[in-house]
Amino acid sequence: MSRILIIEDDLQMLEMLRHSLKRQGYDVIGTLNGDEAMVLYQKMEFDLIITDLFLPDTQGLEIILKLRKEGNLKIIAISGGLGSLEMARRMGAHSSFSKPFSLNELSTAVKELLRDEYI
Repeated sequence: MSRILIIEDDLQMLEMLRHSLKRQGYDVIGTLNGDEAMVLYQKMEFDLIITDLFLPDTQGLEIILKLRKEGNLKIIAISGGLGSLEMARRMGAHSSFSKPFSLNELSTAVKELLRDEYI
């Protein structure tokens, strides 16, 4: 089972994403801030990270840079700012979504990024 970490400071959005992905059979862990996300990342293995770009502590772009240095981890960036999404893709995010986005489109991107994980 693929494990996904969601980093989103909006609790309602975090719970919606977590619930949606859990229903699809993923092991999903969510956190409201980047500092806690990096602690979780050091303790556990994740197959995919979904991160908001504007967080109250560590910014999503910093998280993407740190994670890309660690290896080829799959990353999806989400944000309300279009310019920051382009920067996230340049920094290594595999996919990005502008809020509000379709859960179906996000689900498709997750499936595509994780399809080879356990074959």
